Parts: sequence; C-alpha cells; structure tokens
Amino acid sequence: MEARYVQAIKAGVIGGVVIGLLTIMNLLIAVTVSWTDISILSLVNCCIFIIIAVLMVCVGALGVRMAAPMVATLNDALLVAAVAGAVAGIIAAIIYFLTQVVSPWISNSYYYSSYWGSHYGYSPAILSALGAFIAICCCGPALLLIAIILSVIGGAIYAMAVLKVS
Repeated sequence: MEARYVQAIKAGVIGGVVIGLLTIMNLLIAVTVSWTDISILSLVNCCIFIIIAVLMVCVGALGVRMAAPMVATLNDALLVAAVAGAVAGIIAAIIYFLTQVVSPWISNSYYYSSYWGSHYGYSPAILSALGAFIAICCCGPALLLIAIILSVIGGAIYAMAVLKVS
C-alpha cells in the first residue's frame, strides 16, 4: 500500500474516533434531555451535527496534510482525502450503530408495546437490535457518502490553499 494512503487511513482513524466520541456525547445529551427539562441541551445536541460536519472537512484536510510530501497533484489530494473520509465514515457509522443499539436501553424507551410482546413474543432486545439494524441500513450509507464528500472538499481546499497544487 502506498505511503500516502497509510497516512490517509491514520487521519481517518483519528477523525472517526473523534466523531464517534461526539456521537456518544450526542446520545448522552439526548438521554439527559429526556430525563430532565433542560431545554438548552437540545440546542447543544443540534450543534453537535454541525461540529461533526466541520470535523469531516477537517479529516480530509488532515489526510492531505499528513500525506503532503507524497501529494503532487490535486487528484492525489482528492484520493487521499476520500480515503480518509471513507475510513472516518466507516468508524462513525459503526459507533452510530452501537449507540442506536444502546439508546433504548439507556433512555428506558424500548419501543415495545404489549401487543407485539404478547402476540408475537418479541422482546425489547430484539426490537432494539432491529431498530438499530434499520438505522444503520438507512443512515450508514448516507453517513459514509457525506463523510467522503465533506472530506474531499476539505482536502481540496487544503491542497489548493496550502500546498498550492492544481
């Protein structure tokens, strides 16, 4: 594997872990809002998505920055940024999936009705895992695509502004 892609993977792992931590913080804030009446936390919860978007742009820029000696053209920078964004997006999607599995258990809302439980024997654990599976099938690819697009934008901006490649 080329050294520039190794650097892109490192940047993606760093960005994915930071974005994953923000996703966990988002879950904890949402649970806190459901337990209390502190409405300002809802605003903070919305701002986390903006911070995650900005971090995705930074992941692409970081990937190009880390691979700068091996980036000669704008296409090289875009490929490095795309790899960094894909790795960050995959890590973020996995952590998002895990938070979706855990979320109903923490917030004590199982999305469980007595009808489903008595007639079909579904347990809260099965329904929680099913909801998380549906969330990752719908949101996972979208999260990955958005991560790649934003990272490529960040990598292109960094390459053109700092490295002066064209």
